[in-house]
Amino acid sequence: MSMKISFSRVLTYIIIPLSLLLLWVILTLFFASKYNFSVIYSAYDKSNFTSIKTGELLSGQKISAKFHAKENNLGIVSVRFKTYGKINNDEIIFRIKQEDNNWYYENSYRVDQFQDNDYFTFGFPAISNSEGKTYYFEIESIRGKKGDAVSISSISPILIVQYQFTKQQLLSNKAMIPDFLINKIFFSLNDINFAMSAFSYALPLFFYTLWLFYFKKYLPPVQVKYLIVNYKIYATPSSNILFYIYAFIFIVNIFFKSKIFLFDEIVFITLWLGLIRVYRLQGNTTFFLSFASLIICSVFIILDRIASAESAAMWAYLFLIVGSIQIIHELYKNIKLVELAKAMFKKFYRSEFFRQVKAGWEKLP
Repeated sequence: MSMKISFSRVLTYIIIPLSLLLLWVILTLFFASKYNFSVIYSAYDKSNFTSIKTGELLSGQKISAKFHAKENNLGIVSVRFKTYGKINNDEIIFRIKQEDNNWYYENSYRVDQFQDNDYFTFGFPAISNSEGKTYYFEIESIRGKKGDAVSISSISPILIVQYQFTKQQLLSNKAMIPDFLINKIFFSLNDINFAMSAFSYALPLFFYTLWLFYFKKYLPPVQVKYLIVNYKIYATPSSNILFYIYAFIFIVNIFFKSKIFLFDEIVFITLWLGLIRVYRLQGNTTFFLSFASLIICSVFIILDRIASAESAAMWAYLFLIVGSIQIIHELYKNIKLVELAKAMFKKFYRSEFFRQVKAGWEKLP
């Protein structure tokens, strides 16, 4: 018996928390960003542009920027463009160099492959010793004309610089792996999408810790007698703090994240299912979240924040699915209760006690 109790405590206080911590680290490093695990990236805003044009980039016009490389292996510069929701026929030239040197790389690109308010990636041969050096790049329009040209997007961050490390580099020099992981997390936290995903992935561990050290000791088991079997369940918490934390993080994610990843959806839906169980929430509560997400989606469309609107619509759809499943389950449960009541009535009607009561009633004058 003591061994079972000991294992239970180890499972509760060590194995599960460490598993959730490991899950958070893995999800954060591998799934909190759209970039590969071996890529370190840093984001910049308009202040890094030495020459920028807010309107359409017309033929012969240039935009330029410079940045201080934070790592070696500089190999990609991504710039966010606005296409005005249409396919344009311009062609641009991208060129980059170390400041005060000759051009290191130059190439032309057709803008018909650009996506509205999204990054276009300019790749070039990786610079192995780029750390600490200042680089300058230009983007020049070749034949842009009014109504048929792109411009720099107003959505921050406008510029993403990527440093590419290969698996061979990391495995051949294992001493650099700790610095690589620290730098990756440190630089990535400047990206609101990464930061919000990392925080979201920590919610299971956070909720489990709250439950373990705050809620559980205030929730004594409740004995529920169902026919002849006793069940132990926990009472509904008197505090709604878990629900409020969930709602706050959910709203922040909708308003500040421009991209929702698959594991964001899995974490939030799983936690919501847990809250449904803990607080015994009905399907109409989930439908309310779906409706609220649709309202937020409409607001984002009015504000021309299409990426955020798509994220809100996706959440509305997911909560609609969960709410529908809840309603079906509730209807099925009610049907079972009706059938149970009928069965219990039949059992009572056929019981010896009922026959005696009926016989006694018939003997009355």
